[in-house]
Amino acid sequence: MPAATAPDAVSPRIAELIRQGAEIVLALPEDIIAELDEVALAAMPHEISDDPGLAAGIRRTNRGFVRAWAEANLRAPGAEVTPTIGPEMLAIGRDLVRRGLDDTTLEAFRAGQNIVWRRWMGIAFALTDDPGELSELLDRTAASIFAFVDSTLSALSEQMQRERDELKRGTHTMRFETASLIIDGAPIARDRASATLRYELGQPHIGAIIWGDQASEDHSLLDRAAEALAHASGARRPFTVVASAATLWVWVPSAGALDLELLDRSIA
Repeated sequence: MPAATAPDAVSPRIAELIRQGAEIVLALPEDIIAELDEVALAAMPHEISDDPGLAAGIRRTNRGFVRAWAEANLRAPGAEVTPTIGPEMLAIGRDLVRRGLDDTTLEAFRAGQNIVWRRWMGIAFALTDDPGELSELLDRTAASIFAFVDSTLSALSEQMQRERDELKRGTHTMRFETASLIIDGAPIARDRASATLRYELGQPHIGAIIWGDQASEDHSLLDRAAEALAHASGARRPFTVVASAATLWVWVPSAGALDLELLDRSIA
């Protein structure tokens, strides 16, 4: 849960207005939050907006941003909100790195920040029409919102760097990059690619994308679904590529038909 530093002499009246506004933010209907999603996704590379798993991760992250700031201001109105990188942000940082995207992608969140600020100004003007109260209310919350976004993106950038360091020691990046080259039709020799992936490409395959709408700290459920696909196709085991925190690309060697009834029972 994000922590908030002690507010510097926020007047009781302004503190109460900030609490009222934070409660309104936490109760915003889905269609208003969806506007934030649309703006943020429109500012991001198509590799993100075109991928249902990554797009869902951005939506979860947006909601995490809004919820964290509002909840912190219920506890300490107008205070500086210290970011906490939760599961949603961990997942999106991991996904961005695995897709070869750098920290500049994070700047797209600022487009969403502007939407949030405009919505907050509307809330503020609905709470009071006193010029003095509005001035202090907007001044306090502007500093809080912008500082929170800056510090959160900085923390997320640091997390992405840690993810890069970790992936350099593993095979995820190698598998993803090699599979992407093959899918894109790059002139990579089949024997070389098979050796790199440790999977024989010169055979019939069944391919699938397995994904969920919730980010996970591990891929256990996705891995089990991949195993079910292999079993239903008569293969010994699947070949998987981690495409995101909630997405697997899967291939299984199979020259026959897929037993869809068996797969449905396994997945259920």
